[in-house]
Amino acid sequence: MAAEESKELNFEAQYKALGDCVAALESGRLSLDESLASYQNGIGLVQKCRTILGQAQAKVEKLNAIEADGTIQTQPLQLDVDTPEAMKPQAKKRASKEDFF
Repeated sequence: MAAEESKELNFEAQYKALGDCVAALESGRLSLDESLASYQNGIGLVQKCRTILGQAQAKVEKLNAIEADGTIQTQPLQLDVDTPEAMKPQAKKRASKEDFF
């Protein structure tokens, strides 16, 4: 079951599956019902990919400065990716060098 969970959380696998859905829809070979099912599956995959990207974005921070006492000052890195409000970093954070070692 752990392998299934990691597969669900794997961005590359989700993105590839989304590409497969798009290719199937663009092929014109699907029936209306199959097209609707593939489209619905694709929407779910888009949401999963956005969630994974949002989580990754929240983890990435921009290094602003290293102060004289060795404290590392960071701020969230803002990218041009739509992320749900709940996943956006809320405040600047001061990190010390111990956070990285």
